[in-house]
Amino acid sequence: QIGFCISFHFFCFFVNRANGRVRVRTIPFNEVDEVICNPDDAKESWFYKRIWTEQRFDPANGSIATVRQIAYYPDWRYTPVSQMPVSINGNQVHWDKPVYHVKVGGFSNWKFGLSEVYDAIDWASAYKNFLEDWASIVRSLRRFAWQVTASGGNRGVAAAKTKLNTTLGSAGSVVEGNPPPIPGSIFVGNDGNKIAPISTGGATIAAEDGRRLLLMVAASFGLPETFFGDASIGSLATAKSLDRPTELMMEDRQQLWRDVFLNIFDYV
Repeated sequence: QIGFCISFHFFCFFVNRANGRVRVRTIPFNEVDEVICNPDDAKESWFYKRIWTEQRFDPANGSIATVRQIAYYPDWRYTPVSQMPVSINGNQVHWDKPVYHVKVGGFSNWKFGLSEVYDAIDWASAYKNFLEDWASIVRSLRRFAWQVTASGGNRGVAAAKTKLNTTLGSAGSVVEGNPPPIPGSIFVGNDGNKIAPISTGGATIAAEDGRRLLLMVAASFGLPETFFGDASIGSLATAKSLDRPTELMMEDRQQLWRDVFLNIFDYV
């Protein structure tokens, strides 16, 4: 689950000074308002400003009150010998709850990371819109399946319409008195009357025309096209040649989390 879509992760260490136990929890990314860095080194984080809404339950009347909270948490590597403020701008600094920030997709001096699939969002949206438009075209083309040519001018057209029209709703009727013919029926008409299926050849856009948009999404994830639902594309040799790059990419992400877990274990 902690795969390609992750861009930031804030691990918070709750340290119990009484027994030395450490509990590891995560802070939602949207609660971290600011990362305060060393003024002389933007790559060194000092504090994380957290703003969140706390829900407090009152057992006396069963009500839930929401309270806005602001607090600062030190970076797990920031251990100043002196000048350890108890509060910043009147908000408590939780020195017993340091934060380990994991970020990917950004430069080392960025305060926050950037999702590695960020560039796929626009292409995925374009592909989604293409498929929706294609479905709309198919839906509009199937609205009329047959074309009837009737002789006799307007009177003949009106007669054909009467023959084919539904009787549902006529004079309050809820029973169809003019059902369509069963499959395999025979049409018999006078000279000049013709019924034929509407030809849709060349009048629509194939769903495969959006393949280039799908390929842009696949490229952003770094995965072959076969991973996105169509296993018929490519050959055995192509699949084998893609195995190694895909494996290395997966191992790179696994190594990232190995390092994260080892750092957490070492801290504990």
